[in-house]
Amino acid sequence: MRKATLATVGVALALGSPSRAVDFPIEGSKVVIRDRGTSRKVVFVSKDATAAFPAPGSADDPAGGAPGGAVIEVVTPGAIAQLPVPAGFGWNAGSGTYRYANRLAPAGPSPVRTLTLRQGRVLKVNAKDLSLSLAAPLGSVGIRVTMGSTRTCAFFGGASIVSDQSGSFVARNAAVGGLTDCSDYSLGLAPVCGNDLLEPGETCDGAATGACPGACEADCTCEPYCGDGALDTGEECDGTVFGSSTLNQACTYLEGLATPACQDDCSCCALGVCSAFGFDAACCPGTYCPPRIGPNSISFCTPTPPSCSQPEDCPPGSFCFVDMTCRTPNCSTNEECSPGVCILGICCINIPGFGFICP
Repeated sequence: MRKATLATVGVALALGSPSRAVDFPIEGSKVVIRDRGTSRKVVFVSKDATAAFPAPGSADDPAGGAPGGAVIEVVTPGAIAQLPVPAGFGWNAGSGTYRYANRLAPAGPSPVRTLTLRQGRVLKVNAKDLSLSLAAPLGSVGIRVTMGSTRTCAFFGGASIVSDQSGSFVARNAAVGGLTDCSDYSLGLAPVCGNDLLEPGETCDGAATGACPGACEADCTCEPYCGDGALDTGEECDGTVFGSSTLNQACTYLEGLATPACQDDCSCCALGVCSAFGFDAACCPGTYCPPRIGPNSISFCTPTPPSCSQPEDCPPGSFCFVDMTCRTPNCSTNEECSPGVCILGICCINIPGFGFICP
């Protein structure tokens, strides 16, 4: 039953577009990479039954497909090394099996001595050389086997590593875990800042500015800009970060009264209290700060009434007041406005030096 399922997968892959790779992350039984003096030996084994098995006669068939053959890649944080296996001579295909053999390895057509893929049973690679330095520990190893548009991969890192030292890397029993695809970075390749490529973990990289509104810094982060959530030179605020009140008193928070808000241009505006003894701040757009009644009073940011030039400019229930703003009547007698007075249905206060203020 398992083999029939895998054969169905193979047929589906054969019918798909060969230009788009289909990834099959699998469990890895073991990987061994050892320095043998003038060469580096590589052994990889997986007994995961879900390893991709290209349909015989399809474009992905390594023995007779187009382009045919296979590419084995060893991915480490610092480099990717390829082990090409050409099509044609050396391949044998049987019932549910592809096998490549090159007894001359690392000489001959490929550094790979054997590659065996048995449907639903095993994927095994034995190579006799690898263009990868083992002068220092590798950190992790990803193995990727590509046949046409199918890519099978395993990742050996963390607890699966048995030994990682100069000249030798050994790991066993690598689970699929969070491996969801066979991309370079999923298999452990570390991003390189400064190569003009936007890679995982980078905000930008040189000419690849990503989401940066301006230039990219040398450490692959955006140069400071309004909206980055950090208080930069010339900014009063940025997002939820506010600077010194000496820049703008609207940046000051008064417990229970004034709350600062940050505008799109990274300047502060006030919510709530806008004027008190020793405190004056600009209100946020859409509101204004009425003059204080006396030295000990407090003014709050108040919604700015709509402007008008004629009664028709105002919404129903309001009228065009003498200050050319739409007002809603709130009084009918002076007693309702004490200590102020009712002017045209609006409570107003006479402030010496200011005149009548009708908030």
